[in-house]
Amino acid sequence: MSSSPLVEVVSWSNLPCQVFLKYWHLEHLNAALKIEQEKVVVVQKIVRGFMAKVRVSHMREILETRNRIIISSFFKSISDACDTAAENLALLHAEDMRTREIGRAHV
Repeated sequence: MSSSPLVEVVSWSNLPCQVFLKYWHLEHLNAALKIEQEKVVVVQKIVRGFMAKVRVSHMREILETRNRIIISSFFKSISDACDTAAENLALLHAEDMRTREIGRAHV
C-alpha cells in the first residue's frame, strides 16, 4: 500500500481547465477525502481540548487571586473593626475611671 491514497489514482487525463476521471477514481478520491477529514476532526478535537485546558487553568488562577484578595480584605476589615472597638473600649474605661473619681470626691 502506498503512503498516500491519492497516488493510486491512475489513467486520468488533464486538459487546461478540466480533469477527466473515471467513476471509480471519484469514489476513491471521496474515500480519501473522508479519511483526511476524519484526521482533521481529530486534530481539531486535540487543539480545542488543549485550548479549553489553558482557558480553564487561566480562569482558575484569576478566581484564586480574587478569592485571596477578598479574604484578605475581609480579615483586614475585621481587624480594623476590632482595633476601633478596642480604642472605644479604652476610651469608655477611661471615662468610667474619671466618673468614679468624681463620684468619690463628692462623697
